[in-house]
Amino acid sequence: AYDDEVRASGIEAIVDEAGSWPLVPGTAYFGPWAMRHEQPTQLWAGDPRERLESWTSFPLDGPAELAVEQWVTEQLRQPTYIQMSGSVNPLQSFIDLKDLRPRKRGPMRIEMAVASATGSRSVADFAEPASIIYGRSNSDRAAYGKRARKEDMHLATWLARYSLHHRRAATTLTAATIGAVSSAVAAAVGIKDLPREEWRVRGTVDP
Repeated sequence: AYDDEVRASGIEAIVDEAGSWPLVPGTAYFGPWAMRHEQPTQLWAGDPRERLESWTSFPLDGPAELAVEQWVTEQLRQPTYIQMSGSVNPLQSFIDLKDLRPRKRGPMRIEMAVASATGSRSVADFAEPASIIYGRSNSDRAAYGKRARKEDMHLATWLARYSLHHRRAATTLTAATIGAVSSAVAAAVGIKDLPREEWRVRGTVDP
């Protein structure tokens, strides 16, 4: 992304002695990310040598790898701050996103759409952040979620397609989809609020 940085030591932690990326086929890698905090109306101007918070979209008490359907369920139930920077995914996932119907438009739900490509079986976290991102304290995942739910029909179609290829995931993904729809309806009629983003800080890392 235009406002993010590559964290060189994070890349070095992934690459093996032969210079290869020993990634597991069928696994989508989402984060973690190193975070620098900006003010809502001011760009970051801190000390670049200071340690950084390490954010994750996985449970803080582990594990760092989940089946696709479990990870998607977690994101629909309690959204965390996730984004594509610092994430590594099979090229086929993006080809599917480009070619399959319905076409994906816009960034909403992009992480779950990429993760639920039919060739993926699990989602994992790297040991260290591969990127540094800049976030603002006025970020509101509930507002993000409200916009994202406009694309939930697209997401439901993708999850249904995934379930056809991975029957073991069907029950979990169906329940997750129904739960997301129920939450959206309840929020629309004023019964309850949409869940706000959960900023999961796994620890700190060097720049």
